[in-house]
Amino acid sequence: MRFGKHLGKGLWAFADKSLPAVYGVGFIFLVVRVLPEKEYGAFAVLQSVFTIVTALAFSLAQQPLTKFAAETRENGAYIVAGFILNVLFFGLVSLAAVMFSGEFAALLDPANSRIIEGMLSFLPVLLAAALIRGLTVSLLQADYQIQKIFWIDAAYFLGTMIMVYGASKMGRFNTATDLVHLNTIGLALSSAVGLVLTLGHLRVKLPFRRDAFIRMWDFGKYNVG
Repeated sequence: MRFGKHLGKGLWAFADKSLPAVYGVGFIFLVVRVLPEKEYGAFAVLQSVFTIVTALAFSLAQQPLTKFAAETRENGAYIVAGFILNVLFFGLVSLAAVMFSGEFAALLDPANSRIIEGMLSFLPVLLAAALIRGLTVSLLQADYQIQKIFWIDAAYFLGTMIMVYGASKMGRFNTATDLVHLNTIGLALSSAVGLVLTLGHLRVKLPFRRDAFIRMWDFGKYNVG
């Protein structure tokens, strides 16, 4: 009986973890064949930096949110603390991207630094689009609502690939900038789906409590390390 109780969650978890693989296959057939070599490389740099930043944000703010939200029903203060930590971290990274993208691009590839710098300038927009997505996934993880997490991830991974396919068919997908725009829309769509699916979690008091913020920070700063 216990196995049957958890079988459904296991299947949804498997489906959720399969989405990045589907995205990767679609990326090979729909993106790699289309983008020029230099533009594909510049987008790959942006994607790598975005992945690193969001992974650090997960450790700093989102994983602590999952932990503390799972331990109490009155989790509004932890939601606020997680949001603030995420905004502060993304804000600092975005500021650094704006101020030092040229130096970073020149360090990576002096010959193609201009195109890489242009890609890195999109990082703040991508992070803003992904902000709510990460927080809502963390809230749902606290309640083991894997099915809802699947739909949030599907909105991004499958939604982006569908948009890339449609743009290709219409002749409107030719550059790395086009791909960044579609990824931004996909992230924003995923955040919107996450917000809708977590409305029940957000119908609580959302106060700022200094003790909750400190607990989140104390856990998150070591978690990042």
